[in-house]
Order: sequence, then structure tokens, then C-alpha cells
Amino acid sequence: MKKIVLPGQEIEEKANGNTYKEKSEKYSKIHGMLYKNNGKGKIIPMKTKYIPKPRDKVIGVITSVKYGGYVIDINSPYTAFLSEDETDNECELKDLVSAEISGVDEVNDPNLENGRKFYGGTMLEINPAVTERVIGKNASMIKLIKEKTGSKIFVGSNGRVWIKGGEPEKAEKAIQKIENQAHETGLTEKIEKYLEKESD
Repeated sequence: MKKIVLPGQEIEEKANGNTYKEKSEKYSKIHGMLYKNNGKGKIIPMKTKYIPKPRDKVIGVITSVKYGGYVIDINSPYTAFLSEDETDNECELKDLVSAEISGVDEVNDPNLENGRKFYGGTMLEINPAVTERVIGKNASMIKLIKEKTGSKIFVGSNGRVWIKGGEPEKAEKAIQKIENQAHETGLTEKIEKYLEKESD
């Protein structure tokens, strides 16, 4: 079962995460989707823009080439900048890059470092709130998908995933499945069975 909940809405179901209690009642902190499974519930934020944090690794699209660097869209309300001294190769408009957020300024615009240009492949966008589930504990989930598909995969904290080679469509479907079932327990085992079935 799933339903949309709003900030301050009373939650009758047993739900963990993104809730608060007043007296004996529980309320949602956020605008999100309440998922209920086997008597337990969890509220996942609706798909939102990414809020940058230092040391996050992100995937960005170059939207403007400036003197000394690049303006980059990182799926955020804030504009990122990558110095040309922080990239492994010269980039052009619309190029796809990975980078690390070195810090944010007073208006929350992030500066990037350790930029790497992607060659080929495809980019998938998912809810930034579920990227940790896609990676998994000790990177167990993403290792599983890489092994079962033979694809190179990079997951950005900003909800963007780069996939190249192997069986990219199978990898993409597995990641979308994780996004849709992020609230469920035993997800790694479910994804492993799904990938094995797809290989038959």
C-alpha cells in the first residue's frame, strides 16, 4: 500500500523515518510517499532537487563554458562551478562529468573538484533520497548489479546514475526497481533474484 502524505499530516500507520510525535500522535515531517509493507511503514520524500553537501560525489552536465572553468547543472536549485584545473580533460557544452563537492558558498552554490569526464554511456535520474539504497551497505547492492550486468556504473549523490557497457538496460531496470521498492526489507535478495531471472 502507498499514499501521498503532507507535512503535518497525522500518520495512523506504524511508520519510521521522516515523522515526529506530539503527545501520543505521529505526524509526517515532509511531503512524501508513505509505503506500508507487512505492517510497517516508511515515508520516502517525493522526488525533489538535490541539496549539495561537502564531500558528496555528483554527476553534472556542463551548461556553460567560462574563462577558467565550467558552470554545471547538478540536479539542484544551486549552480555548481568546476575549475578547469580540477578536470582530467578539457570539456565542452553538454558534456557529462563526475566531481566531488569541495564546499558551498554563502548562498549554497557548490564548488567542485576532482572532475572526470564521462565518455559514452547513458545517464539515469532517480530520487536523490534513494541513492544510498542503490549503493547499498558497504556498496553491496551496486556491486551486485555490476556483477550481474557487466556494466560500469557510477552513482551520484544527486540522484544521477551513469551506466556504460555490459547490459545497460538490465542495470537500469534493476536501479528503477530499487527506487520503487526502497521502502522494502530484504531488497538486495529481491534484486539478486530479479537479475538472475532476467539472465535466464
